[in-house]
Amino acid sequence: LLLGVTLLSVLPGTGAESARIAQDPAAIIQKLLEERTAAVVARDLAGVERLYANDETFTAFRPGAVFRGWTAYKAFWEEALPGVANGFRIDWHDDMVVYGSGDQIVGSLTWNTAGGGSTPQEGRITIVVEKRGDRHVIVHEHLSTVQR
Repeated sequence: LLLGVTLLSVLPGTGAESARIAQDPAAIIQKLLEERTAAVVARDLAGVERLYANDETFTAFRPGAVFRGWTAYKAFWEEALPGVANGFRIDWHDDMVVYGSGDQIVGSLTWNTAGGGSTPQEGRITIVVEKRGDRHVIVHEHLSTVQR
């Protein structure tokens, strides 16, 4: 089973479903990743930015790169988003491992990309999410690819 962009229509932002998401660590991770996918596919920098801790405590590891602070990671997205091809998609796999304690959640799962003429890739993502005020934001991201 692959989790795709269509999950956004299953996880609306109002009512009883929002209450369930607010108390289910796996649903919080899923929702953030699906919102991230939608923002990337739409080449929406503001949509990406609202999902992350916009301060210098944020860290991200991507293949061949380390980003310390939101300013550095935002610069990555400013360069990367315009190159996202039409038809590109990210599929999040149904193998998530989640741990939550207090205001933090750690989630890890595998993914693959396809479409838009891009080279298909697969890998794993681990994110650390923290509740800040009334929302959850990504405070750490580690994305790796599988070399075949």
